[in-house]
Amino acid sequence: MSFFRFFIGHFVIGFFLAFLARISFLLFLWSHIGTVSWADWIWVHLFALKLDIATFSYLFVPAFILYLVVSYKKIKTVLRVFYSVFALFYLLVNCIDMELFAHWGSRVNLLALFYAQYPEEAKASLDIVDLLILAAWYIVFLFPFIWLLPKFLNYFIKPFTWYKSSVLGIVCLLAISFLGIRGGVGKVPINQSSVVFSENQVMNVAAVNPVWNLLYFVFNKGANLRYDNFKYYDDLDDRINSLELFDTAQSMSPKLFNQAKPNIVLLMMESLSAETMQTMGGVFNWSKGLDSLTQEALWFSQVYASGNRTDKGLVALLSGFPAQSAASILTEPNRVNQLPFVGCKLKNEGYTTLFMYGGDADFANMAYYLRKGCFTDIVDKSKFQSKTALGNWGFHDQDLFANLKTVLSDQNESPFFVSALSLSVHEPFDIPVKFDRTLKYEMAYKYADSCLFDFVEWFKNQAHYNNSILIITGDHGRDLGLNDKQYADPYKFRIPVLILGGAMNDVYKNKEVNTIASQVSVMPFVLQEMGLPVCDFDFYNHPINATTNYAFYTYNGGFAWLQDSAVGLFYSPPVGMKNDVEKKLNKQEASIYHAGRAFEQYVMKKYFGFNQ
Repeated sequence: MSFFRFFIGHFVIGFFLAFLARISFLLFLWSHIGTVSWADWIWVHLFALKLDIATFSYLFVPAFILYLVVSYKKIKTVLRVFYSVFALFYLLVNCIDMELFAHWGSRVNLLALFYAQYPEEAKASLDIVDLLILAAWYIVFLFPFIWLLPKFLNYFIKPFTWYKSSVLGIVCLLAISFLGIRGGVGKVPINQSSVVFSENQVMNVAAVNPVWNLLYFVFNKGANLRYDNFKYYDDLDDRINSLELFDTAQSMSPKLFNQAKPNIVLLMMESLSAETMQTMGGVFNWSKGLDSLTQEALWFSQVYASGNRTDKGLVALLSGFPAQSAASILTEPNRVNQLPFVGCKLKNEGYTTLFMYGGDADFANMAYYLRKGCFTDIVDKSKFQSKTALGNWGFHDQDLFANLKTVLSDQNESPFFVSALSLSVHEPFDIPVKFDRTLKYEMAYKYADSCLFDFVEWFKNQAHYNNSILIITGDHGRDLGLNDKQYADPYKFRIPVLILGGAMNDVYKNKEVNTIASQVSVMPFVLQEMGLPVCDFDFYNHPINATTNYAFYTYNGGFAWLQDSAVGLFYSPPVGMKNDVEKKLNKQEASIYHAGRAFEQYVMKKYFGFNQ
């Protein structure tokens, strides 16, 4: 019958559009894929059919209604407009996903929808060249669809005539579409986990239909943000205790600091990666200033960021709380209220507190978090005195450190806790020097390093320095485009940590710590070495003398567990969704997997314990 022919044609058109979008996604993110087998390039399209069928089953209903009610003379024109408009929307969502994944390692999700409230900041991450590249990419993959669409319609659209069996046939088609929408007759409806097939996360992400994924998060906000979806083990407490993960150990001997209440300056450098420092074993030589500072610092070469964005790094450093893959606690005021804060600990000890940022402190609820964290003064771009290098995100590092110099020069009260967050190593890398896009990472890191080093050299000559410690670290790492690396590879999350200053015991200068540690333990470690209690930092594990040295970080849809020489990157669907990962693991991999999953559950148990 003619409507069965249309049914087949509808899905042929849909699958062709989905195929173009998937190829576009994979080619655009080629450098993120790493090494995969040729079989994966075939399987990605076969597994993707599940969500493609669901997506175009939804679309079939309005398309079929048009086919039934519009006259044959007009139907091809009407359907051509219908499918063209959908293709414009479909490939636009796909392009947004491509850009999101390149920067965040995720497609559209709850956090992306939250940050959509800040269009100016989103636009600030792109420059005109990025937009032109995306536009060109969009047109290139839209063209073959628009060109072939009339040919598909001419072949599959035939005059519709009613027969006695037509009603039954239409009911059958609608029933088949319903099964396609639901993903079959099973108890659990189809979801993103249904298309997981590879150990390579980029291939798994590419198999997720972009429009289905967008609509899922639009209509199911918070659907996966329930503790039950992370409750893998009933004996969680026993598992956590057996792993011995939270060891505060003993304070250093001799003491790390030569005075009880040193001034503290914490410099959180945007996207500071250990891979830019040769002393850290990095592959690039872009941070020569930092490399030279290791000679007078206690420096940690195996610390891993908790997440992949600034909001997660702030909470990890200033509250010692790990990142969540499907949420951002910084954006939730009621949960922020229940976090521990380094700033409050120090303020209770008589410290004055100040936070400085070259951008807008109101972005993503940052200012609320900082005020709750006992920062009495918050200096952002609106309060800067030095304003020589304004970029898309705010004032670049030369102005950040110029203003920081002014603050410290005028600082008459001791002790003080001053924290600063840089932004120059951030898209679109519009640093105030002659710029070459082909060297954007190298130039941005070298610029930020020169500004940082200049500040440290200045600070050494100030009266405060002898009574101060300086902590330099990254809010998170970043993908530097290394070949054959997955987007969630540990190299992207490894960040340097340097502790130096006149208030540090000389015995610890030029001393490397190469044990694996987490970003969440950096500041509690400093507090402990000052003799302050750290019992309310639940995830603190001594970065040097702990019984178990490990790091845990999250990325979109998964988690990583690093312990000794073992590394595990795992997909982490909510409980109840299909997950065959354990079937593919050997004994050692299974041990890493269960340790990481237990830790993830423990993090989410604490997160949901902070009642929203």
